[in-house]
Amino acid sequence: MPTGTYLDMTSKLPLVDPARVLCPVLMLRGDHDGISTNADLLEFYDHLPNGSRQFVILPYVAHSITDSKNRFMAFHMINAFLTMPPQVVS
Repeated sequence: MPTGTYLDMTSKLPLVDPARVLCPVLMLRGDHDGISTNADLLEFYDHLPNGSRQFVILPYVAHSITDSKNRFMAFHMINAFLTMPPQVVS
């Protein structure tokens, strides 16, 4: 298989300017994901302007999180993120 599409995909990341993402963000990463490094993702994460954000690394998971054996951990994290009580501002 030619590496052209894979090279294009990985060389043009990120596709989104993190400073323009204003909504709450849950970033899930499998610890065996080879697409990007933790450092790459944490740099993106650090530039998100919203304080309502979470970065989660799931064990024994690769790039296809919802197809992995540990997908129920991902579903748990997604549910917890979506059902979190609203933040209280003093």
